[in-house]
Amino acid sequence: MTNKPTLQPARQAESDPFARFSLQPQVDQKQETRRDWVRASYLGMLVFVFVGVIAFACYANQFGDWTKAKDLLAVILPALTGLIGAGTAFYFKNPGS
Repeated sequence: MTNKPTLQPARQAESDPFARFSLQPQVDQKQETRRDWVRASYLGMLVFVFVGVIAFACYANQFGDWTKAKDLLAVILPALTGLIGAGTAFYFKNPGS
């Protein structure tokens, strides 16, 4: 059994005589709640990794070889920041756009 959204006729608007012919997908509330949970956990995981990278940078600055850590951060931070930005934009995007 698949969880495909079912198509139901849209409510007929009084001003639009052709509104009854348009179809709008109806999404199950349980499915939408699951999607929100997955999106939030994905974003939370990325933020957790970001905090770990920052903690690593602080540790490397105090006790380790800062030149090697700086090179590693120059590679990891832009990619991780881009992923967090894309995840945030996807999570908070307007569903109508």
